[in-house]
Amino acid sequence: MKSCEYSDNSCIVLSIVKALDEVGLDSREILQHLDIDPNLLGAGDCRVSQEQMTTLWKLAEKRSGDESLGLRAARHVRLANLQIVGYAMHCSGTLERALQRLIRFRRLVSDAGIMDLSQSGNLYRFCLILDTQGGEIAYQSYDFCIASLVVLLREIAGDTAFTPYKICLERAQPENIEQYQDLFQCKIEYEQPQTCIYLNRSQLQQPIPTGNEHLAAQLDDIAEKQINQLDRVSFKHQVRTVLNTHLHEGEPSKSLVAQAFRISNRTLLRRLREECTTYQEVLNELREEMACSYLRRPGMTLDKTSTLLGFSDVSTFSRAFKNWTGKSPSLWREQSSMTKNFQPKLA
Repeated sequence: MKSCEYSDNSCIVLSIVKALDEVGLDSREILQHLDIDPNLLGAGDCRVSQEQMTTLWKLAEKRSGDESLGLRAARHVRLANLQIVGYAMHCSGTLERALQRLIRFRRLVSDAGIMDLSQSGNLYRFCLILDTQGGEIAYQSYDFCIASLVVLLREIAGDTAFTPYKICLERAQPENIEQYQDLFQCKIEYEQPQTCIYLNRSQLQQPIPTGNEHLAAQLDDIAEKQINQLDRVSFKHQVRTVLNTHLHEGEPSKSLVAQAFRISNRTLLRRLREECTTYQEVLNELREEMACSYLRRPGMTLDKTSTLLGFSDVSTFSRAFKNWTGKSPSLWREQSSMTKNFQPKLA
């Protein structure tokens, strides 16, 4: 199966390095073990592949023995680490505008993350999805992302007492929940179908004293140029991003995706055909990768998996999965679990 090479800005690795140094580990040795040059991490255009990031998180947890390493790393995140994205967020007039900028320019930080901000009544929900392309999820990645967001919002607001309304995490409840409670300072729900942060409307819409939307708009232009440079990736990659955002709502139509790019259905299909693929191939590939990712999660039911992938029912999902892999979801999960138990340990 062909896949896109997702990557993260090296600013994320720098936060992990600080966390490793904090617990007395040799971060340079760990990075070199993963073929990551520590001397390049300070460069603004340095990026690290998603595969390397996942392995780094797992190796870092193994060496440190700290299951809350993602939170420890997040405490080192600052707006300046995000470079142009962080500066634009800092100049935003409200926290809502800052979040909208993070979503708009997220790919400058990581193109593996898909973000969505929605409002219901007096609450906003910021949802995060990591497209692992079928690979195993490092729960520290989700911990780090959500914790980093809280840390950044506190920095923008200039209020260390800023607290979310509620946090939902996909990971199982950790043994040491005090570390999570100490950072988030709000209700936390574990083993949830999606990783989300709920925020009060009044918090997000309150003006920020240091906000300067005129300056933020100028920074937006710079960020747009950087996005255009980064956007040398395939149109297929961009279609995957739109599909992943809407899968949980049901099977996305061609019209919905075309509308996201402000093009016609015919143009959508033509641009995919130019890259030797079709709309259905892109959708099937994404669903297969996400299905394998979900099935690796303990406690994730077939019913919930089929819903998150936009299938009308479990039987439809099961037939599609068998067409992709030659196995039923239950058999694939069983064999995957057995194989995982015999994987060699990281050095």
